[in-house]
This record gives sequence, structure tokens and C-alpha cells, in this order.
Amino acid sequence: MKDLLSVAVLGSTGYVGLELVKILIRHPNFQIKFLGCENSPSKDISQFDQNIVIDTLPKLDLNNNFDPNKYDLVFLSLPHGVSHTFVKSYHKKIKIIDLSADFRLDSNDLYSEYYNNDHTCPELLDQFIYGLPEINKNITNTNFDIAVPGCYPTSILIPLIPLLEKNLIKSDSIIIDSKSGYSGAGKKFDKSNIKNKLEFNFYNYNTNEHRHICEIQQELDKHSNQKVFFSFNPHILPIYRGMMST
Repeated sequence: MKDLLSVAVLGSTGYVGLELVKILIRHPNFQIKFLGCENSPSKDISQFDQNIVIDTLPKLDLNNNFDPNKYDLVFLSLPHGVSHTFVKSYHKKIKIIDLSADFRLDSNDLYSEYYNNDHTCPELLDQFIYGLPEINKNITNTNFDIAVPGCYPTSILIPLIPLLEKNLIKSDSIIIDSKSGYSGAGKKFDKSNIKNKLEFNFYNYNTNEHRHICEIQQELDKHSNQKVFFSFNPHILPIYRGMMST
């Protein structure tokens, strides 16, 4: 039997953090020992999701109280622009899996352009591997930390990269049509829009301007060894969750 890995989750009360906690609870090799939050210390995480009712989970603590020397692995479920400030302090002290956008891009200039934010540690960008296991199959067998891909890129890259690598499709005119539920906007999404704007409506947004374009472009070019030309048209569906790309 493998030794259990001691795991911490920072930003555990957001949509991504809560889903991550549910996955980790079911994993036979992980034991959650720290649950970080922004402003709800000493509460049970079940107060944020009633589907999480495991008595052995620790109570919430502030993200800033996390000590990287006490655990084997930390998941950062923090917003972009926040995650890299923690990484700067934790790098080389603990294995990091970052679920934000802060370390997905190879270029600091692209990050600043698409995310309107200055990176606090651009020198660490090359210390992260793009964590798409269906494509990068050896990501857990390296000394690199892991940057988890974005939602749209995941749904797009998994089917497209193998086709491009085997020259089964042309790279000069790819049309990507994606649809997402509104939970992708995070907890700060104004849910009154569901009644005022979204109810029964299906609409596109940020056509060919979405911030995930640079991430999609980077990985398609990298794996096909050529410049890939595509259009990207994302849509919002009046549903809570789900995503499909064609």
C-alpha cells in the first residue's frame, strides 16, 4: 500500500476548489490536511457545499496561514493574479499544482496582455509544465510544478492536438465553436443575470478575443510544429455547468 500524500488546497471554497476537494476525498493516495480560504476561518467546508460531509476533513484556515514545509503537495485554486504571489513564496519548498492561469503561458508578455496583470515571478514560468495528461503523459514524473489548463483549452486541445500531430486535418482554417454553463464565471458572477438576461437565452461572447485564445494558440503551435490558424467562438448557455467544443 502506498503512503498517503499529505495535501493542502488553497482557495478551497470557490467553485474549482470545492470540486477539487470532492475529487481528492475519493482518491486513495491523498489525504487532505489543510483547507485554505480567503475569509472564513474555522468553518466547516460543508457550509459551502452540502455534498461534502466528511468528518475527517480539517476546518477551514486562512490561505496565508499555510506552511509549505508541513505537506507533500499543494493545489492552488486561486484566481489568476493571486496564485503567482503564493508560488513566489512556495517554489522549491513543496510540489505545486496551480489551477489558475498564472503559469499556463510561456510568455510573460502574453500573460500581461491577456490578463491585464503584471506577473510577480516571470522567471518561474519555465518551471511549470502544462498539465494536460492526455497529451503530456509524463507530467507526474518530472521535477516541474504543474499548471492546470483552462476549461475551454482542455475541451479543444484534447481532440485537436492528435489530429494535427498526425496531419489528419489542415492547420490553416480551423473553426472552434464552444459552449459553457455560467459557473465558469466563478462565484462572483451576478446570478440575477440568469433571470434578467440569461433565462432561456444562448449567446456568444468575446468572439476571437477571449483570453484563452493565447493558451490554445500556444499549445496547438507547439504540438504541431507550425503556426495554426483558427477562429474561436465561445458561447454561454443558461445552465449552471457543462462545456462542449466542436
